[in-house]
Amino acid sequence: MACKTEVLCFLFIAISAFVGCLFVFMNYPTLDMDITKGFFDENGRFFYNDYPWVNILRRFIYFVLVGFYVAAVFCGLHAWKTLAPVWGFTWDKWLYLFSASMIGPVMLVNVTLKVTWVRARPRVIDAFGGPDNHFTDCWVWADQCRDNCSFTRGEVAGVAMFIISLAFLLSKRLKITLLVAGSIICITTAWLRIAIGAHFLSDTIMA
Repeated sequence: MACKTEVLCFLFIAISAFVGCLFVFMNYPTLDMDITKGFFDENGRFFYNDYPWVNILRRFIYFVLVGFYVAAVFCGLHAWKTLAPVWGFTWDKWLYLFSASMIGPVMLVNVTLKVTWVRARPRVIDAFGGPDNHFTDCWVWADQCRDNCSFTRGEVAGVAMFIISLAFLLSKRLKITLLVAGSIICITTAWLRIAIGAHFLSDTIMA
């Protein structure tokens, strides 16, 4: 398991990154719209929706993430029943991995923030051909969405939580490899959602 210093280090990095990102978006309020416009063509659509591989890759990452949740439950139960590690992890470590993902991406992001922040997705706001919804900044509580809203991004949060929580359980060498690979996956997941008009840049970064 990670030592107390390592946990505090991760916490410091997370808080610093959050404050830094919030500072950027508050001082450059057009950044979200500018980035999104780059994926919107003159025909009035997000052109990456025309590429099947974009949706296939997104679904692959999603189902891998769901598969992890399922595996964590069954592996944890098996390790608890047999009192033997499964894939090197005892039952309490499987419980930790599952709980971290449920509390963060599921409860905080999907159940709480998406419901209370009610920020409209790019593809449904008037600037990109939507009906009556308007753009709102990421730090502003909005009233532009009824359900399945934009802020923040559940899949990016899920991938990030999985990578970081798993990193605490690994050796230093594997930890670094995982964090590098995980960063690439997080960036890819974020790009996929921005490219099809499902989320703004700030949705994915804040996630």
